[in-house]
Amino acid sequence: MLAAVTGGAGTLADGAAYQLVLGAARGRYGVAAAVGAVLGGVTNFLLNRALVFPGRAHAPLKQAALYALGSALTLAALEVVLFTLVGGLGLSERIAWVPGKVLAFALVSYPFQRFVVFAGHEKTHEPQPIERP
Repeated sequence: MLAAVTGGAGTLADGAAYQLVLGAARGRYGVAAAVGAVLGGVTNFLLNRALVFPGRAHAPLKQAALYALGSALTLAALEVVLFTLVGGLGLSERIAWVPGKVLAFALVSYPFQRFVVFAGHEKTHEPQPIERP
């Protein structure tokens, strides 16, 4: 549940930046996606590191570098989907962002964060054994 909240905060920052840049630079959805990805990524990384995956198996800089790699891969996936939806199918740049983000998140972002960046940091909610006298 907490991962959904932090992901939502990152996506909100990403989407706001995408829409603002797109408004200023019409037709430059690639630039807008890149700016949004950076702002959303920084937001998401900081929240995930502090709240969702608090274990620190990787040093912060190594973890940030892994996260940046995952973000670059996610951005590439988003760009491919946007190119297909906008350039190929003629969908609106503003509308195409939503399915683009969903696909990029599901196929690249979440799996990469879960299994690479924050691997081994799952919170366990196993009950503790009760000691009997």
